[in-house]
Amino acid sequence: MQALQAPETSAGSEVIARSAMEIQDWLTARIATRLEVSPQGIDLDEPLIDVGLDSMEFVALVGELEQWLGCRFRDNPLIDYPTISALSTFLADELAAGRTDILPTRPAVERAGV
Repeated sequence: MQALQAPETSAGSEVIARSAMEIQDWLTARIATRLEVSPQGIDLDEPLIDVGLDSMEFVALVGELEQWLGCRFRDNPLIDYPTISALSTFLADELAAGRTDILPTRPAVERAGV
């Protein structure tokens, strides 16, 4: 399996901040298309691992997401942000802060539920 790669962003390129809702809508539409279901049938809080996509579809989806957002993930964002809702909020916050090289790892305190 290939590592997740994204187009390089130049140091002078402008970060396009996208809202959590925009990212959520984009992910929902892409997943619905792959599953051949209505976007309204996608549960935003269901773990993406459970929606019915295989690992190759996830790799492709993450690559498309990187390209659309103009960013690069240094790790699989679905590990710590497994739902559309959680991932969308995290990515919107990262982009709003001007980050394009994203390490999608929650602080250990958050992962422990503290």
